[in-house]
Amino acid sequence: MIGFAILAASTKLTRRYLAVVLCALLSVMVAVEAHGQSPELIDALLETDYMTHRDAAALIAVVSAVPARPSSRIRDDAADQPITVGQYSRLLMRTFNIPGGVLFRLTGLPRYAARDLAFRGIIQGDLYPGASVSGQHALRILGRVLELRERGAL
Repeated sequence: MIGFAILAASTKLTRRYLAVVLCALLSVMVAVEAHGQSPELIDALLETDYMTHRDAAALIAVVSAVPARPSSRIRDDAADQPITVGQYSRLLMRTFNIPGGVLFRLTGLPRYAARDLAFRGIIQGDLYPGASVSGQHALRILGRVLELRERGAL
């Protein structure tokens, strides 16, 4: 940080330029850290029969390059509990700003998040909102979200 101040003073850089450089540097640091963790995390998730709240938050943090932050809504004892399809759907919709239907916008309930993702074709098969999500299913669902987002369909 002191190096940036010296650089700014010596070359007459503007604050805006420094902010851009600092943001770029932080983005690279997060991407490098996420890239190093993602293969091990994905391998571990593929082997699990169910994904926990903690695993889901870590996976989405790695993929979205947004640092995971502890949620006040998840208690410490619930962080290691299996996450349901509905809860995972709501987490995806809120993280990636996926617009929901009327009922999801009114209530924010996991059931309607799962229903909206099923309507969009992101959740396929017989995954009910109250069922726990395996690591393999979670990665498939996340892959579909990222694919639709890349195509601009979300």
